[in-house]
Amino acid sequence: MTTFLKHSINFSVRRRTTLKRINQASNTIDPLYCDKPFTGLPLMEFPSATIDEVEAIIRQSSSKSCDLDPLLTALLKLCLPELSATLLSIINHSLNTGVLPSHFKKALVTPVPQSRTTSYDDVSNYRPISQLPFISKVLERVVTNRIRPHLEDHLFDKYQSAYRAAHSTEKALLRVHHDITSALDKGSTVALVMLNQSATFSVIGHDILLQHLEFAFGISG
Repeated sequence: MTTFLKHSINFSVRRRTTLKRINQASNTIDPLYCDKPFTGLPLMEFPSATIDEVEAIIRQSSSKSCDLDPLLTALLKLCLPELSATLLSIINHSLNTGVLPSHFKKALVTPVPQSRTTSYDDVSNYRPISQLPFISKVLERVVTNRIRPHLEDHLFDKYQSAYRAAHSTEKALLRVHHDITSALDKGSTVALVMLNQSATFSVIGHDILLQHLEFAFGISG
């Protein structure tokens, strides 16, 4: 509790310092700080995982294996009672230190053609599919279980469909169709603006993302 309070105080000091720096700046507006500063309970550390949680994630996961895995996933599931304590130790050490093991970052990348009508000599026709070690995906699920409640409370838009359970592109299309037809029924003029960012996750500035997550959504540490 003492550590958490210390982190909370440090977060508040950093936020006040940031706001002060913005107020003292010139008339130029930094887009990074256009949102309202976060005022809720910040998320700065992940609670440790439990054996039950790790075992449940592994049992519910697909039995597909990656060539980087030292053990077949199906065999890992059979030996889970004997291996779960070791896996839990690795996962909790990563959560507590904030360090992802270098082996977990390695992937086998397979180029898959997106279209059969395009020449196979065209490099842009291929989509890279990355295969990660099984345990790294288990760790991702553990982190997701801890960060998702905070995201749902403070980050997700009410009408966002992507990356949410019980939402789909069908629901998003139905919502857009409903809004357009309702506006037309009222005699309004409708303009639909659509934006498709190519390779979105490849163009994200990580430094900007981390600063914005801390300022607007209280995620740091």
